[in-house]
Amino acid sequence: LDNRCKLRNVEDLRLAGLDITDASLRLISRQMPLLSKLDLSYCNHINDQSVNLLTAAGTTTRDSLTDINLSGPDHTDLLKIALLYELPIPRVTDHSLNYFKRCGSICQIDLRFCKQVTKTACEHFIAEMSVSVPFKLKEDKLLQKIS
Repeated sequence: LDNRCKLRNVEDLRLAGLDITDASLRLISRQMPLLSKLDLSYCNHINDQSVNLLTAAGTTTRDSLTDINLSGPDHTDLLKIALLYELPIPRVTDHSLNYFKRCGSICQIDLRFCKQVTKTACEHFIAEMSVSVPFKLKEDKLLQKIS
């Protein structure tokens, strides 16, 4: 039996803390058309480009995702190492909120502990989305659709 057939029925995927890359996310967005809940918390390589991939035109995740968790720890040590070795610093920033506007079914976006996401940007997202889909800040940087 083809493994891709098995993946097609996945609705809830929890990858917290794993070494997930954009290549992995491309496969997920192609092979899991029913995916509605995605947990990428504590995944150090997730950044704005990762969110762009998940919400791009032609991806199934753009329309299927209802709940995404991008929360994570304080990356102080990771930042120190990246700066020391002049490595790129993976991060989710305010810009990711613009990508989530593309998702027609999104109900919850967890960005808690994403230091590069500001409360102001979350409030701006809520204000812009209020025309079509009302959201609220359930907690700091935890955006939730108002039912």
